[in-house]
Amino acid sequence: MQVTGNNIQNNSKSIRFSTGGLSLCVNGKCKNITFDKPDENFRKSMAICLCEETINETEIWHIYIDNPYYTIIPKEIANKDICISAFKLNFPDITNNHIIMAEDISRHDMICTFAVHNGLYEFIRTHFPLHQIHHYSSNEIVKSIENSKMDGTKQVWASVNHNSLLVNLVANGKLLLTNSFNIKTPTDCLYYIGSIYEQFDLSRKEIPLFFNGDKSYLNLLEKHISHCNNTTTL
Repeated sequence: MQVTGNNIQNNSKSIRFSTGGLSLCVNGKCKNITFDKPDENFRKSMAICLCEETINETEIWHIYIDNPYYTIIPKEIANKDICISAFKLNFPDITNNHIIMAEDISRHDMICTFAVHNGLYEFIRTHFPLHQIHHYSSNEIVKSIENSKMDGTKQVWASVNHNSLLVNLVANGKLLLTNSFNIKTPTDCLYYIGSIYEQFDLSRKEIPLFFNGDKSYLNLLEKHISHCNNTTTL
């Protein structure tokens, strides 16, 4: 298991890999590419990166892994064995063709343990020697926690990217829940977010939702949740 630091604010150059697509961001300008079929081995993503003129292998790139294979553990109890055991308990079939990594979310005393596909990991090592690898959930968790410190109330944060939904529930600077779901339609998105409101007895008229994703998803959510905020992230 490899450990990386959490340094994900104000990145000028970043790439987000997912089986559903690829996102390239350079100095605030982002290019989002969606695939018709899942790119399970990341061959399409790797080919695009090799042809992308904006990528300079001698520069520092922040690499984001956007998949559902992650586990958050309090830092006070986290060690290598606990992180690996917890991850394997949640995802027993993933470790055969993935490398397990751990990201230190130091400002909030948490460790994010996540998986990176072997082929993708070797590609990153070869073509981005100055890379820093993060799990996308860490970025969203930090952002939601920091915002909830200022507000003082519970908040739901959701991000949709290439048929993947990430949801965080936070309150007063604390993470209460993080989870990800595979979705295909805006109705799927509403179902999972609505179930979290119901599970935690959250008022749809009072508890705000901070949403990052396609406008069609937000349009549907606004019909059912009173306070929807459109956010812009990586």
